[in-house]
Amino acid sequence: MSFFAKLKATFSGTPASGTALTPASATVARGPSWRIVLTAIGVTTPTCPHCGHAFEKMPQRKRACPKCSAVFYSRKRSLDGAKVLLTEAHAREGEAQDALVTLTQEGVSDADLDALVHALQGQLGRVPTADEVLTQHLARAAAAHAEALNWGLYRNARFNLAESCARRGQHEDALRLLIEVSVLDLNGPRNCGGSKDPELLRRFPPFDPKTAFLAPGIINRTVEIIDLLKLSPDDTRRLFESVAGSVGPTLRLPRSATSVWRELSKALVDARG
Repeated sequence: MSFFAKLKATFSGTPASGTALTPASATVARGPSWRIVLTAIGVTTPTCPHCGHAFEKMPQRKRACPKCSAVFYSRKRSLDGAKVLLTEAHAREGEAQDALVTLTQEGVSDADLDALVHALQGQLGRVPTADEVLTQHLARAAAAHAEALNWGLYRNARFNLAESCARRGQHEDALRLLIEVSVLDLNGPRNCGGSKDPELLRRFPPFDPKTAFLAPGIINRTVEIIDLLKLSPDDTRRLFESVAGSVGPTLRLPRSATSVWRELSKALVDARG
């Protein structure tokens, strides 16, 4: 199977059920049908979402409940803008709902999201969660960007997929994606706008190491997940070699895996202080 075929196949089946959050009974908002995934998560009263402990006024930030010691979050939910208190699981789902709303603000059409929600609902036999919709959208977007040789946009989609995997507890998948993003960054990904003209690609190649960089936020996130998985330096290098061994030759990246690892491993060490 080709790299592009694998991309299209990634997450194309029924989403995994083990870690996905089952939505609360959805309050169907007015507007496009995709908004059915925006659910009434959290509690709107100043009470702990874990044990029901009452506060004198609405907490305005993340804190631990003085009664049960469980951590909760204070956010505005996408469904109706109401201030709510959330468990960690609902906070993660809220982040995915926020991300879907942001997609529409960035130009993704209601019709595209409608079609995606309907397709997932048919596969799952229930209303999908926002994270399930977001994951499917990002996987399809990444495949489309790869076909068009828009490697900068592809890189962004893969990073967002990593965050989606992390929200669902799929930390090894998230780490592989984060490593892939850094491999791309160190090769200087560019957007070719769909052009396949050989002369144009020779003059403006899809990757230019002169523009290579490492994003501190991604390096810090990578370290965080490495620590969460309790990986040794050797484990991390083996995972890198697996990712780079697949991505590098397929995309004909200009830099060797050895030189990329040298720079990436130093950044990971430096990030620990």
